[in-house]
Amino acid sequence: VVDFWATWCGPCKLISPHFEKLEQKYPQIKFVKVDVDEQAEVAQEVGVRAMPTFVAYNKGEKVKDLTGAQPAKL
Repeated sequence: VVDFWATWCGPCKLISPHFEKLEQKYPQIKFVKVDVDEQAEVAQEVGVRAMPTFVAYNKGEKVKDLTGAQPAKL
């Protein structure tokens, strides 16, 4: 699960603790954070247009994405 975020993004800061809790709850799943300012090419390739955006992959294939700070849907 990839969290596309930015340091200046308020909603990103609000949902970050929820993302970290999921990371602890599901150690068998790899969780990573991508700073869109530092990795703009990656964010553009994935099609990220707003933050936060979460993208879930399974065996390299995108299976789901979510845009916005929506802890219940994460």
